[in-house]
Amino acid sequence: MKLFDWANTLQFCFITLGILVGVFFSNNSIVDHSLAHSNLDFHSNMEHGYLEVAMDSIVPEIESIEVFKDVMSGFNLHFQTKNFNFTPNNASSKHVPGKGHAHLMINGNKVARVYSNWFHIPELHYEIEEIEISLNSNSHEILSLNGIPISKKWGNHESGLKPPITMCKKM
Repeated sequence: MKLFDWANTLQFCFITLGILVGVFFSNNSIVDHSLAHSNLDFHSNMEHGYLEVAMDSIVPEIESIEVFKDVMSGFNLHFQTKNFNFTPNNASSKHVPGKGHAHLMINGNKVARVYSNWFHIPELHYEIEEIEISLNSNSHEILSLNGIPISKKWGNHESGLKPPITMCKKM
């Protein structure tokens, strides 16, 4: 009769260790980081620089920006572009005139990369004073025309646009 089965005990220890490691890493900052994006917490304000498009064959622009209360929760952002196509499959590749993605800034902080002209803004834990959309190249630089970023703001009091909106999460 065997008093102790080392092989089964060792196998059990490895399985237990694997489960513990899995549980530990499922609660680390990688998961928290992705959850932060779904709640539109502040994203990296990594400066990508500007890309002058005055000499490009196509010069994009943002014609309008609107924010609508969503029936379920939060708000829906809609903006119209001209001479610009969203190309999410080419993000992080070289610049192609008239193609790329947008960056969404709330209160001056980048919160998301945007791949179409519609974006849902969930309920947030802070008040929105200003929303800004910038058009960006595939290589992430902010497109600019004669040194001026191709962007549009909503809620900027100086421009006479709509006042700040409150959509705070009840904590």
